[in-house]
Amino acid sequence: MISKEEFVTLINEHKKWDDRITQVCNVLKTNIFDSDWIEYGSLLFERTISLLFKEEAQDDIFWWLWEKDGRSDMKMWDASGREIPTETIEDLWEIVKDNRK
Repeated sequence: MISKEEFVTLINEHKKWDDRITQVCNVLKTNIFDSDWIEYGSLLFERTISLLFKEEAQDDIFWWLWEKDGRSDMKMWDASGREIPTETIEDLWEIVKDNRK
């Protein structure tokens, strides 16, 4: 079972990788995200998440990484209509930790 520290490292390292690929795209003025060697890295990350977390948590992790992506206007709500904190990786951990495999 993944620990909080391992989770934070995994997410941080993936974000760094994604940022580096974006920088390369900007320098080369092209989109290399669709290339097979970049896509393979993405597939490995997604597979790792699927091995570690149940489907609901996977959806939350991918939402946080690719839709929310630091945007303060993207919110998450609980069943009672209360806002769930989603600003930090630690907030994300609190959302997904009970859905580990």
